Amino acid sequence: TIVSAVLMRDTNEVRFTTTEGTVLVYNFYYDQWCTFTGKASVDSVVWNGKHAIAGTDDVVRYEDSTVWKDDDSFVTHKFTTGWIKLTSVSNFQRLYRAQFTGKYYSDHDITLKVYYDYNDTATTTKTFDIDTITQTDSELYQWEWHSGRKCQAVKFEVYDSSHVGTGRSFELTNLSLEIGLKKNQYKNFPSHKQY
Repeated sequence: TIVSAVLMRDTNEVRFTTTEGTVLVYNFYYDQWCTFTGKASVDSVVWNGKHAIAGTDDVVRYEDSTVWKDDDSFVTHKFTTGWIKLTSVSNFQRLYRAQFTGKYYSDHDITLKVYYDYNDTATTTKTFDIDTITQTDSELYQWEWHSGRKCQAVKFEVYDSSHVGTGRSFELTNLSLEIGLKKNQYKNFPSHKQY
C-alpha cells in the first residue's frame, strides 16, 4: 500500500514508501528499479534535500549518506542480474568463468547464487570470504567463479552475507564473462513433435 512518493533530485530517483515496509525506488537516469526494505511507513517527505520517513512505529528516520546501517543494524546489499543470453533463444553457450570487479570498503563475506536456463531455483551457491577476494589496493578488489556448464541463459545474485565495520561493504562496478558459443540447437531443449 503506497503512502507517499518523493523525488530525490540528487540521486535521480523517485521513491514510493509503503505500509508493508518496502520502498520502491525508480532511478530515471538508468531506467532501473530497486527496493529498500524494513521501512514500514505512514508518510515521507524530502527535508533539507534528504529523505525523511515517518514509520509505522511512530519514529521519524532521516537519511544520512555517511551512515551505512539502519538503526545501527547491518543492511544486506544485494543485486540480481537479469537473464544473460548471448545466443539466440534455443542455442546454447558454455559459461567458463565470471569475474566480478568493484570497490572494497570494509570486511565482509560475499555470497554468489547462480541460476541456469530460466529456472528460478539457484543451482550453485558459493560464499567467498574476504581472504579469497583479491585486493589490489585499498579500495579496488576482484573475485571470480569458475563453471564450465552448458546453458541457454545464466543469472547471478550477489549479496554480502556477513559484515564487520561501517556497514558499507562493497560496490560492484563490472561483471565480465568468459563464454563459448555454439550455433547448434540446445540439446536439453524439450523434445517436441512436428505436425
